[in-house]
Amino acid sequence: MKLYLFSILLTLSLVFSFVQKGTTAENEWIVYFTDEESAQQFSELNPVQVLSTHGSILRVEGLSESYLKSYPNVTGVESNHIKRAADYSFNDPYLSNQWYLDRIKFKSVTEMYPAPPANLLKNKEAVTGSESFIYKESPVSSSLITFPSLNQTLNRVSISLVEAEGQWTFTVKDSNGTVIGRNTGTSDTLDILIPEKNYKSLILEISTATQWKTPPSINRITGVNNTRIGVLDSGVSQHEDFCGNILYSLGKNYKDSKKPPYDQYGHGTHVTGIIGGCSNNKIGISGVTGNAPVDIIPFKVLDDLGAGGDFEISQGIEDAIKMNIDILNLSLSGQGETTMLENAVKKAYLSDILIVAAAGNYNTSTKNVFPASYPYVFTVASVDERLQRVPSSDYGWEVDISAPGKGIFSTYLDNSYHHLTGTSMATPIVSGAAALALEKHQGFSITELRNQLSYSADDLMSKGFDVYSGTGLINFSKLNDDFAPEPMEWLNAREGQPHTENKFMLALSKKLLGKDLYIFNNEKLITHKTVNSVLENVTISPSSDKSKSKILVMVMDKGEVIGMKYTYLNNDNAAPISYSDVSQKYWAYTDIMESSMNGYIHGHDNKLYKPKEYISRRHATMMMNRLFRWETLQVTTSPFIDVSSEINSINLSMLSAYEEKVIKGYPDNKFYPENNLTRGQMALILARALKVDRDPLTGAPYSFKDVSSESETFISITNLAELGIITKQDYFKPSDNINRAQFAAMVRRTHDYLNK
Repeated sequence: MKLYLFSILLTLSLVFSFVQKGTTAENEWIVYFTDEESAQQFSELNPVQVLSTHGSILRVEGLSESYLKSYPNVTGVESNHIKRAADYSFNDPYLSNQWYLDRIKFKSVTEMYPAPPANLLKNKEAVTGSESFIYKESPVSSSLITFPSLNQTLNRVSISLVEAEGQWTFTVKDSNGTVIGRNTGTSDTLDILIPEKNYKSLILEISTATQWKTPPSINRITGVNNTRIGVLDSGVSQHEDFCGNILYSLGKNYKDSKKPPYDQYGHGTHVTGIIGGCSNNKIGISGVTGNAPVDIIPFKVLDDLGAGGDFEISQGIEDAIKMNIDILNLSLSGQGETTMLENAVKKAYLSDILIVAAAGNYNTSTKNVFPASYPYVFTVASVDERLQRVPSSDYGWEVDISAPGKGIFSTYLDNSYHHLTGTSMATPIVSGAAALALEKHQGFSITELRNQLSYSADDLMSKGFDVYSGTGLINFSKLNDDFAPEPMEWLNAREGQPHTENKFMLALSKKLLGKDLYIFNNEKLITHKTVNSVLENVTISPSSDKSKSKILVMVMDKGEVIGMKYTYLNNDNAAPISYSDVSQKYWAYTDIMESSMNGYIHGHDNKLYKPKEYISRRHATMMMNRLFRWETLQVTTSPFIDVSSEINSINLSMLSAYEEKVIKGYPDNKFYPENNLTRGQMALILARALKVDRDPLTGAPYSFKDVSSESETFISITNLAELGIITKQDYFKPSDNINRAQFAAMVRRTHDYLNK
């Protein structure tokens, strides 16, 4: 068979400076000349690049800033910054059906990405034989096109033909002629993922194995640097409301490898539309990623009835890892677990790929739902329009976050649009949020990305983490916050979770490798080692006499604290708390018992509480740290000559309190940790911790007969009285030592105040 080879050599020329990933700049310049004559001469020599004139000022594109600045008689060059109407809004006709966009603060996405992402190959100089031109996305029929001096960061290149008459091959080579990507297919468009880097030049070739009636003609060449989302589902059908970022040619069909990953069930198309429905195109809906630079690749792991096995799902995950996908959306769930799926999910995690998985729709615990219960995935529950739990949504300690999942309007089969309900619909909303977070915070590890998403949630239902909504409802407006997420996270330990298991998994950012790891449980050091893996298996046993397991993780590097994180687990199997010297009739009984149950104070080993015993400054600081969980410590070098820099829970409590400016010590640079704490000192450090020690909370503060308005503690004492932490009586007795009963009362009232 005679082989007809149609080769198009493309060396893509960059004539402007580096464009950051996702930029929408068209690289227009405002060029100032000394006089109109000079501007006119420049226009005559560069008729294609000069877009318009205004006296001695020109609007220019396609030329580098450095070239323009060095041109004779040019006095200045500025970017032609784009401004938009203040009332800018998307024009998709079905936006009113997408109630969930308002709930997740989608407007912030339209403000961040008001226009579609740029084709990074547009407006580049091209040469065909002896002809030179600026590529304007017009059809190209030449068999040889050269674009020298490309200096652009890319991770995907696509070619669309005017019409594909049969099978054809698209190959990408670097400036050395080395093949860096190849794709073969019969569709009009073929896409190639290339390693994300700055390319000096590229060579793009297309070829056919047989002669076509009409030689292949290129309709469009596209180059981007986009975040990649893989959708493992029932495939994706072609739809009027999908843009060119749905990469069908790279998708795979694990139910029938001879067919493309097209959807016959509707579920995958619906999920894909939620993420990436084409925005502001006067058609249909808007995906939650709006105009952000995001690519979506379909992996058909479910059949035409919406069912698929762990084998196919695992295959899809493994292939996605090889393709350097950033985020995987798994809107699927079921009973039963396999080693194959767990290993694939873990491998994705270790490859810094975030798997966002549906909690399931069985109205049952997620504990036995997979892949939702694997610690390596980010599990999503669903809420309705009133931000209440959808009754079918699964629940449990494995739930990470929640998103709208009832009556979600999105793309469907045959260019239609449908409402669907389930955690399957909530999951792609969070996947879209993850893509936006990666665009904003490039270089985040998977640990930092997970913590960024958790930070970006608005609390729902019970205060803090709860088993129905996780950390709360995803809020897209927080994704752009300059938040420094913790570089560590417990993957299977949540605040308030029952401490029924001993095996825990700690996730650590790669930047912590080689650093010193310390783990304390109830103020006892249980682990001290060098971090040698991003996943550390840790054994933590509950204490038989403690109602809480107060876990502290700290990572250090040469005396500098890189991260601290407290997590309190409930020890429901601990022996009931009781003190033989505190009867139910004692005035502070409730204060003592509740403070003990919350883990803030402990009794003595002989089951005595000793309520009238005075509290030392050292012990008071420890108990305050249990209450406030200070995590801002920077260094472990002690500022006090009577407090060592040894790393133990007592010293960490005192140093943390000093870091928070809660304690200050004495002029002789001592803390005197064993001295008793007075009631006035307790009020002062408590007010500092609550940040109510400077200004009166009321114009008429409560007046204690023994607290002078000139006293250092006056504002602190009176403000705490206003907050109900100190009882309003005639005398406060600030110089008296505070005893354990009085301390418990103030701690309990502070706890109540903080948890209102």
